[in-house]
Amino acid sequence: MTTGGIDKQSYWQLKAVTVWIILLVSTITAWHESSNYQMIAIIITIILALIKVILVIYSYMEVTGAARWLQILCGLWILIVFGVILFSYTMPGFLLQLSLMQ
Repeated sequence: MTTGGIDKQSYWQLKAVTVWIILLVSTITAWHESSNYQMIAIIITIILALIKVILVIYSYMEVTGAARWLQILCGLWILIVFGVILFSYTMPGFLLQLSLMQ
């Protein structure tokens, strides 16, 4: 069976290699940006981590072929975890005030 002129196995191999290259480039970019402690560098690194998590969960763990409830659960988990991480890095003063109120 062919998909757009190539067979199915070649398609999946090409997809795996493409995802791997994206993961590799984002890892190198995140490593390069991690030496810069400006807020924009931190946000870029977090967004790159988000992209990597999405790629790994939906490509290598094959959640795209799983039950719909598992796809939704993984998507919600990603949104919640990265929302908390991004919030904690961009609003540290708010978290400090919250902890001092107790």
